[in-house]
Amino acid sequence: MLEINDVDLGPLDTSWYTSEFVYLLVVESVETNEILGGSKLVIFDGNNNLPLQNLLLDDYPELDSLLDKYYRDGLVEISGLWNSRAVAGLGLGSEHLIRTSIAVSSFLPVKTVITFCSPFVTRFASLYGFKPMAEFGSNGSIPFPDERWMSTINYLDDILDMNGADLKEKDRIKLLRANPIGVQDYNDRGKKLRIEYKLKL
Repeated sequence: MLEINDVDLGPLDTSWYTSEFVYLLVVESVETNEILGGSKLVIFDGNNNLPLQNLLLDDYPELDSLLDKYYRDGLVEISGLWNSRAVAGLGLGSEHLIRTSIAVSSFLPVKTVITFCSPFVTRFASLYGFKPMAEFGSNGSIPFPDERWMSTINYLDDILDMNGADLKEKDRIKLLRANPIGVQDYNDRGKKLRIEYKLKL
């Protein structure tokens, strides 16, 4: 999407490929093994390893001190949500991957989940109990990658309880935690979808 809108984020960063702090979620077709979507979970190591730090620290150095307060209890960033055009409109790159990423985050040694959201994904954030990082930018939002978009840093600091989440979403995430391997059927927005989960680390 960024390429289509003539946005250049610089050279591809491959340093995370061998990192012990990175976990990938991959969506594959059962029939063809084609990769249809995914997301990346990056545990904060205290040394500027988060994707949002790589993107923003040069222009927003104050971000370091805001993130440091979460370091002791554990912080993970959900980033890189995407889906293939072949499954566009099914929610794989938004609702389903956000939901699954939160469920998997609860298996990690962290208390807080953070994400740097596009305006599109920000629309879903409050459903899962995310709040904007009010101390950053304008109530968590800054123009990024350029003036055409207002992107937002959101955080969820109670990933086990999810007190601010929509009850339906909370129940779905609890079900995934209790059943990390299994099949779930969904009928959202009039579209039926069957997902086979394999979420054990």
